[in-house]
Amino acid sequence: MLPIVIVAAVVFQSSPSILGCMPDSGRTLPAPSMTEATVVVGLKADSPLFQVSSAVLAEDLSFAVSNAGANEILLFEHDGSLKTRLSQTGEGPSEFLRLGRIHLMEGDRLAATDHALRKVVVMDFQSGFVTSHPFPDLKIQTVFPLPRGQWLAHSISAPVPTPGGGRLRTEGRLTVHNPDGRMQWEFLTIPGFELIDLENPGGGMVRGFPPFRRGTHVSVDDTGCVWVATDEDAKVQVYDLTGRRRGVVSLREYVPLELTQDEWDEEIERMVQRDRNPSAHAPLRRMLEGIPFDPRRPAFSGMEVDDAGRVWLAPYHNADKDVDGWWLVAGLGVEPIWVPAPPGTRRLLEVRSGHAVLLHVSPLGIETVTVRPVRSR
Repeated sequence: MLPIVIVAAVVFQSSPSILGCMPDSGRTLPAPSMTEATVVVGLKADSPLFQVSSAVLAEDLSFAVSNAGANEILLFEHDGSLKTRLSQTGEGPSEFLRLGRIHLMEGDRLAATDHALRKVVVMDFQSGFVTSHPFPDLKIQTVFPLPRGQWLAHSISAPVPTPGGGRLRTEGRLTVHNPDGRMQWEFLTIPGFELIDLENPGGGMVRGFPPFRRGTHVSVDDTGCVWVATDEDAKVQVYDLTGRRRGVVSLREYVPLELTQDEWDEEIERMVQRDRNPSAHAPLRRMLEGIPFDPRRPAFSGMEVDDAGRVWLAPYHNADKDVDGWWLVAGLGVEPIWVPAPPGTRRLLEVRSGHAVLLHVSPLGIETVTVRPVRSR
């Protein structure tokens, strides 16, 4: 069967200053590199990792990992020893039914999103639960805390499934909310991710992700700038919190946007083989082969903004494949820098305090997280 889509929403937080947005514009910087891992977590029996969605790194290099498969936030000391678990599955104030991303806040706090309960939970690195804020009218996806207790929410909406609906695009909406979660104003409307509606040969409708689905990536830096990366044109745009666009960077020359029929067919077969029921493969293959070939490849698979205001962009790759590296955008008018990924890296989770936090997945599906110093060449 196609994966069932849970449509979500996003919330984020940032700083009141609009001083940066592209702090190193026009100035070429040395290319960074990642050295050997100093910390590895996820191998011990007391802290297995399952569906890691994000991580945050504190100034003292202690860090938290969103272990979404278990609805728990794991806190680790700087040496990788497990300090505590901040949450578990449930519907209580500090519990989650579908834990999403976590983001660092001022004062050794973090904000975590629950997609199912539509709330943002604030936790302290030392004492745990602090408070929670409901967002009942939004399908939230992630959280970035803003200064003065505000939130910037990114909600995703999708039309009702219809027979023969085919490929469609959801809509994203960025809205600013006051400390208790009430919306203050709409910030920006952006494209969301792609879906596809198909008629199931066995009857009924199926909604899922099409091959090589496009999306829009959103992040917020420490100076109060909102970053939006779009797949159609391989552009990254930056806005201040008034909604004014401060700059745009095109990576069209650096990422391929063309897709071959062979690549398309291989992805269709990969989608078929993910169904563990062999008897379902033939009808599923017929259904997926009915999707018209789209020769456009998405530009990006992810985006992170570090504490220096630099943007790390992963060129598109299949979600269950490792990434080769990232294009690093350090300013307007500055050539993007290619930063190779250490072997076996699935995803970049965080770059802060001169260190990178990386996700790895072994051939057996075992997830680990490493912390690596980042050095300038």
